[in-house]
Amino acid sequence: MRGRPANARATRACPELVLSEVEGRTRRVLILSLIILAFALRVYQLDAKSIWLDESHSLSRASLDPLSIASGKQILGDRIIQDTTPHVPFYFILLHFLIELAGDSDFTLRFLSVIFGVLTVPLIYFIGKKLCHGHARVGLWAALLATFSPFYLWYSQEARMYMLLVFLGLLSVYCLLRAIGEDKAGWYATYAVTATAMLYTSLFSLGLFAFEGLLGLLAIWKRRRWSILAIFVIISLAFLPGLWPRLVWMGPERPQLEEYNYWPGILLDILNSLNFGLSLDPTRLTLLNLALLVLVIIGLLSLGQDRPFDAAQDRPQRRWDSSLLLLGYVSIPIISLYLVTLRLPIYRGSRYLMIISPAYYLGLAAGLVALKRRSRLIFLLCLSPILGGMLLSDYKYLVSPDYH
Repeated sequence: MRGRPANARATRACPELVLSEVEGRTRRVLILSLIILAFALRVYQLDAKSIWLDESHSLSRASLDPLSIASGKQILGDRIIQDTTPHVPFYFILLHFLIELAGDSDFTLRFLSVIFGVLTVPLIYFIGKKLCHGHARVGLWAALLATFSPFYLWYSQEARMYMLLVFLGLLSVYCLLRAIGEDKAGWYATYAVTATAMLYTSLFSLGLFAFEGLLGLLAIWKRRRWSILAIFVIISLAFLPGLWPRLVWMGPERPQLEEYNYWPGILLDILNSLNFGLSLDPTRLTLLNLALLVLVIIGLLSLGQDRPFDAAQDRPQRRWDSSLLLLGYVSIPIISLYLVTLRLPIYRGSRYLMIISPAYYLGLAAGLVALKRRSRLIFLLCLSPILGGMLLSDYKYLVSPDYH
């Protein structure tokens, strides 16, 4: 009698394998759908709004030749002046080549931000999947939040470097984690290139680079990864030519901006921007913003649960590496900017700390996943105001004449 095929026996013996394959295909379809949706949102009426002052600065810098851009020059009227802002030249060089290829229309100027706004969606999924030790739900929810984020939509439709900075920051953390975990030359090199590009995009990346340096020190201490020390030295030396001229930006002649140095208000401003962007009145959302911060804390705590079972202690092991990593990703850039403001108030808007947004969305996604495990009703009650507020903010930004 003919026996059953081996693959049929395996299928009957391992139904969880079939389920895993189905879930894997479903996740791929979902991520592809989110990428398409993110692209559609970001290109919708991309050139409908007029170019504003900061975008005109991007055009003036990108219109020069690459060597002039790299030296920090920009056009002001009929003169070429030295730029001493915190935005170093990598974004403007990329924009220069895009203008050379496609012209300097409003659509072209902003399309570079669209690209990185869309690429952030799958990248945050992969980071979430890695941090949660193979469980993809946190990554999926974070990708959903990134897709509809009004904060991301706003700056994906602006000819500035902020979405590039978010993408490179997230990518550099991912590459560093792979380098630490696998100790392979390829990942070290990729991290070095990515981190250097991040630093050459804006000085507001220095807080995240400090966090990455802390991760490197921990890896040296715990795993004896001495190669990381050499990589950080190389990156620091490579960035010195970009850092030195910008120290003028911190000089005593810069006007004091005391009205921007009220840190309780700054933190609430950042929190509201992460949750609901810049299109809704933050004074009406304070309690909801604080409630979502509590949800993020729940998410960070939940990431320390559900680890491999420890037979010796008859309970799941708790490993707080993912929770602490996301906490450091958010807090160290904030602390770094705060320390700078002790010398000079420089905060001019939540975009200055936009680089922390992926970690915040991952924490928020982890909180949603934790609630869903316990009660679908509570999960839906929390999800509704998050997505509802994001969609309302997106709608106001896209259709309201106030933002044209």
